[in-house]
Amino acid sequence: MLRNAIIEGVLRLRDLTSAAEAAATLEGEVDGEAGVGNQLRHLLYLSSPMGGARPKTVVMDDAGQLWVVKFRAREDRWNNAIIEAAFLELAGICGIRVPQTQIVRLGDHDVLLVKRFDQKPSQAGPIRRPFISSNSLLDLGEDVVRRDGWSYLDLAQVIRKVSGAPEADTRELFRRAVLNALVSNLDDHPRNHAMLFEEDGWRLSPAYDLTPARTASQDERELALACGIIPGRERWANRYNLISGAGYFGLDEGEAGEVITTMKSLVLASWEDAVLRQGGTQQDCANISHAIVSAYPGFEYESSGGVGA
Repeated sequence: MLRNAIIEGVLRLRDLTSAAEAAATLEGEVDGEAGVGNQLRHLLYLSSPMGGARPKTVVMDDAGQLWVVKFRAREDRWNNAIIEAAFLELAGICGIRVPQTQIVRLGDHDVLLVKRFDQKPSQAGPIRRPFISSNSLLDLGEDVVRRDGWSYLDLAQVIRKVSGAPEADTRELFRRAVLNALVSNLDDHPRNHAMLFEEDGWRLSPAYDLTPARTASQDERELALACGIIPGRERWANRYNLISGAGYFGLDEGEAGEVITTMKSLVLASWEDAVLRQGGTQQDCANISHAIVSAYPGFEYESSGGVGA
């Protein structure tokens, strides 16, 4: 069934249904784990520089293009494929570069395909493009509990030194921090940001792994990376904290405030339609509504105790 794909070291797009069945087996959703061979087990959890902890693999289409495939996880509380595709669409609406995506229906499950932007097809096979995560750029260790050095501000300073278009990249990084605050993507850790070598040198890579937090306070939500300089509140996903760090991204406070206001309006006007366009339902919208800024008055608090003007 998947013998040829295993021999070649990569699954083919046409093998996706069988791969999904094997993924479900390994997730414990169906019986028969012993029947999943070690080679296939490895292929289903191929590592990718794009990060993420979901059950996944890489497939190749007929044109030789590689795609990351993200399957349903047993603990999912909503249709993760639809929601992640919608959030990537929303990021694009907000002026953030994103990879191409596809939703594929397999039986009664949706799976998400994300185009591998760190690879490009060729007649001899995929060619790897130089790619480095912000975890490496910031010279951080492997400890995911201690968050010393986890900072958009520090990352902006590094990008300013190495980017082929530092002003554009640092301003886009600011928009990414803002979007993550507006949609409660609170797992924006250093491995979920990266730089990619392009024709004009090192550039901020397209965004990836955008998903809402499962639970979120109405008053205070924190990003994984520090996004401002309010003492003791550097990770606060809040308008005033984001504005406080504007200078690191090449923005003054007025410019930062305008970016935030514009993006907030875009998110509020677009997020439900994005979910529906990706094949989601009104129930999918209801399932993640808690994550959107409309359900988070704390975004506009001037401090932990009050609402801004």
